[in-house]
Amino acid sequence: MAYLKLKNHSAALDDVNEVLRQEPDNRKALHRRAQCFLAEGRYAEAEADLVRVLESEPNHSQVKALLDEIRVKREGEVKRKRVEIEENGDESEGEECGDESPVVSEPPPPKCLTLPDDVVAFKDNATKAFKSGNFARALELYSQAIEALKPACEDFKDACASLLNNRAACHNKVGDCQSCIKDCTQGLRELFAVVV
Repeated sequence: MAYLKLKNHSAALDDVNEVLRQEPDNRKALHRRAQCFLAEGRYAEAEADLVRVLESEPNHSQVKALLDEIRVKREGEVKRKRVEIEENGDESEGEECGDESPVVSEPPPPKCLTLPDDVVAFKDNATKAFKSGNFARALELYSQAIEALKPACEDFKDACASLLNNRAACHNKVGDCQSCIKDCTQGLRELFAVVV
């Protein structure tokens, strides 16, 4: 973070890449790396990292704002390129068509899915209950969120794993170690498709 604030993006990238080598789905590191990519004009890479964050945290306002910033900057670049082409097009009259440099456009941004509203409501209320020490209520609400997300779990693997991890923390707080282990194991299965 310090390198990022000092605008030393190369050193910041080294740091976050090291974190991501150890924890490939670390949302904070993905967010920081996207900030570095954005500062360097590497919009496609920044957008890819931000979309990964939104897959598990679809209401992250800072990430959404960065995505909007990227889209605005991309649009500005496209307009600038069009102006350059139009200006060069007037000067290059008489040249053959094959002499012009092709304009390469960026691929469309990846589709970003949003968690269903009921799942978000259950999750948010569960988080509040957990923070206030009402672990039994948090456990119930995380269970409802998981149940509501089951039909779409294939599309929201990170979110499913995160909800299972949060419910495991509730099981741990109420002293149910077996259920805690079960949810942690299931979360790993969801996230990594491994047999545990």
